Amino acid sequence: MANQSIGTPRFYVDFTQLFKTKGFYFWEEGLQNVNKIDNNDAESNNNIWDFDLYRPQTYNAIEGKPDFYFYTNEDKNFSRLAGLANWAGFFNHDFASSFQSEKSLIIGGTFGGENQYRDLTDIYNCNNIDRNGFSIGTFGEFGEESVDRIYLGLRQSDTYPTDLVEPFSVACASFGRFYDISKSAELNLTKSIQYEGVKIQRTLGGGDYVQIDNFGTPDWISGEPWALVHPSESNSRVGKHGRRFWQLSFKHVSNDDLFFDINRLNTFGDLDHAQGSSDNPISAGSEIQQIFDLTMCGAFSFIFCPDKDSTDADGNPNPEFAQCRLDQNSLSATQVAYQTWDISMKIVEVW
Repeated sequence: MANQSIGTPRFYVDFTQLFKTKGFYFWEEGLQNVNKIDNNDAESNNNIWDFDLYRPQTYNAIEGKPDFYFYTNEDKNFSRLAGLANWAGFFNHDFASSFQSEKSLIIGGTFGGENQYRDLTDIYNCNNIDRNGFSIGTFGEFGEESVDRIYLGLRQSDTYPTDLVEPFSVACASFGRFYDISKSAELNLTKSIQYEGVKIQRTLGGGDYVQIDNFGTPDWISGEPWALVHPSESNSRVGKHGRRFWQLSFKHVSNDDLFFDINRLNTFGDLDHAQGSSDNPISAGSEIQQIFDLTMCGAFSFIFCPDKDSTDADGNPNPEFAQCRLDQNSLSATQVAYQTWDISMKIVEVW
């Protein structure tokens, strides 16, 4: 398991919640929203984009290469944002148990009627998936202005029979942009695990009455959330209870690393043509304010990794993950020098 240290924090911000809330996710009855999955226009297929990591559904894959489609309404500014996505993943799945051969994630997009694919760099269990649990990887951004749809799917190296149907389960598909906190900022951290589901009341006779309302995060298909479980292992869960909290304090953060450029035409990056153009690609920004803005300061959850470079005793990647929200309702910073700021963030695990 991850050693739970803090190095370079990474925020995997999900785009799907913002798009759906603001009305830029498109689907209508009869529109194909999956590929190589039977019942390919069912409204229930849209649930995979709800960023709900604890409600798995079962699908039937055809030829071992299922895809899930996320359609946009092709608004230019939201298309630009979708084109800045650089991570994708499936969460709470049983891929290793369900398919006859190991899968790898693919991400693609349709831009002006043309399809583009990206290979994903493996962060955790992304290429040649041999564990149940979750799979996450990064990729080079599309950088396009006209996004018809984004699709996330699975592929394998061998050829499948065309009549082969395999049931599999997964709770959530997601894509978005990750943000790393600048190494130039001085980081302080407090971490706690609270067992808020446990209530203890002492009786008049001196005994204790204990009530357990919950153990913490609900189980995944594979048992413990955020664990990678081999198909031959038990999915019973005996530990990792409670709710995780982090409080991060950053000192001496530069103005450019913290706040948007107020003169920038697009909030999330620099347009190639500052005065506007019918063809105007965007280069992504990386300010901390983007984390607050894209999550509406706690309205939308994200995947938090306290140390993206964490390794185990053998030097293998072994990061810690949690689904979290910002546990605050404002971005507040204190200026300590010219264009230099101190800022704190409260992060709470959610489900």
